[in-house]
Amino acid sequence: FRDVLAWMATRRQQRSFALYPEIKHPEEFLAAGFDATARLIDDLRAYHLDGPDSPVWVQCFRMGPLHRVHERIG
Repeated sequence: FRDVLAWMATRRQQRSFALYPEIKHPEEFLAAGFDATARLIDDLRAYHLDGPDSPVWVQCFRMGPLHRVHERIG
């Protein structure tokens, strides 16, 4: 995923594109000690793909993780 974000960050001014990552099973991963939502947010920030003009639209079947993403980078 980070390789894709790095590629997007370097070509952002040259092309118009979008990425639709999905956070799968966030509660199960969190119970196992891995916060997939926080990792996604950190990765988007690291590659400056956060904020209102970001070409990344996050998907999840759970509303909680989507609210967290919106609050932290929206």
